[in-house]
Amino acid sequence: MTPIPKTLTGLLDIEDATMERVRVSIIASFDNVKDLRRILTRQCANRDETNCYRCEQEGVCFFMNGVLQFKLGANGEAVKTLEAASRYFRGQGDVWNGIVGRAMLASVHEANGEAHKALREYRKAYDTVTNDHLRLHSTEYDEKALILQNLLHDQIKDCDRQGAKAQPSPRARPKAARPATRLTMPWMRAYSGVYANPNGPTQSEYAQRSIGVHIDEIILDGKPHRIFSLRLGDNLLSLIQGEKYAWAKISGDSMSAAKPVAINQNDFVLYYEAGGADEGGIVVASCPDALGAGHQFVVKRFSKANRLLISETDPPGLYEPMPINKSIRIIGIVIAVAKPGDGAEGEIPKTGPHTPQGGASRYIELIQLVQGDSAVADRLIDHEQVLSPQSSREECIEKAISRLLHDRRA
Repeated sequence: MTPIPKTLTGLLDIEDATMERVRVSIIASFDNVKDLRRILTRQCANRDETNCYRCEQEGVCFFMNGVLQFKLGANGEAVKTLEAASRYFRGQGDVWNGIVGRAMLASVHEANGEAHKALREYRKAYDTVTNDHLRLHSTEYDEKALILQNLLHDQIKDCDRQGAKAQPSPRARPKAARPATRLTMPWMRAYSGVYANPNGPTQSEYAQRSIGVHIDEIILDGKPHRIFSLRLGDNLLSLIQGEKYAWAKISGDSMSAAKPVAINQNDFVLYYEAGGADEGGIVVASCPDALGAGHQFVVKRFSKANRLLISETDPPGLYEPMPINKSIRIIGIVIAVAKPGDGAEGEIPKTGPHTPQGGASRYIELIQLVQGDSAVADRLIDHEQVLSPQSSREECIEKAISRLLHDRRA
């Protein structure tokens, strides 16, 4: 097991002598399951028998219990406990312990195979320790801050490498079902024990957890779909309480060559609401529609360095990049793709625009005529389709080009 939990436990800032003794005991017994279980039992007994949860070290207590649960294999309980520690640290304005707590939570997510959640927490912790450089690096935290910053940097690189391993292109991959991702969402709480109080009210034990609903297949658009995470390190994709998630159906093929999962016509993407994204993330963005009367959503790869939304097609270059500005903004980050059926490649449309053979070049020409705005080009094609329902898409492309050239000559 990674030594990160042990390092983070040592970096935690503890003022209380009792909690310091607990830390020393945990570090000394880090590979002794029997001793760790005894420490956790004593910790839980203290919470039941005293009012220690009212003390100023509650966040530290939660952190220690989370580390113990993690080492004893109770990863689900560890996540809940470490989330409670993070909430307490934030509430107290404890920046340093908040960073350490977030990093510890990330390491548990990583051990659970939830690379996307681990990377998110690692990056938030890294950004905080970097942005608060003047405050942290000019105090007693200076040396510890450098250690933590380097540790987080290494973990982010590891998670990025795990997620960046490219899969074969859709055309080269055999027509067989790929390993799907199990989607887990919170459902309801499960209390460890409920007792009838002699005075009438019902009491429950302090410890509680949430039941997770595990989903291998989801019904979208009336059809079964398999879910595929955008990070190859994920075999379990857990939805986080408090985040706002949504499914969006894909129209078009501007991301048909995306890696590690191609995003094709009639696929659905799962995203959570966010106003920004990290470099290289796949995002949902809002932009004006072709008529300028409203807005439409697009799914693109985000280039943070260039502030561009980029399509990924085969062959490349079918769509012009879209600059982020006041009219075009990110509204969500994509974490998974749902494909109809069992996800077999035979059911996925081929990459490239949905045009008849030989029509791709004319489609590109139409896009060039509208200054590279593929959304406008598609709207013009749809308009021609409404005017001539019996016409093929290739014929509608020709009519759209002719109409544009005629209007310009006029």
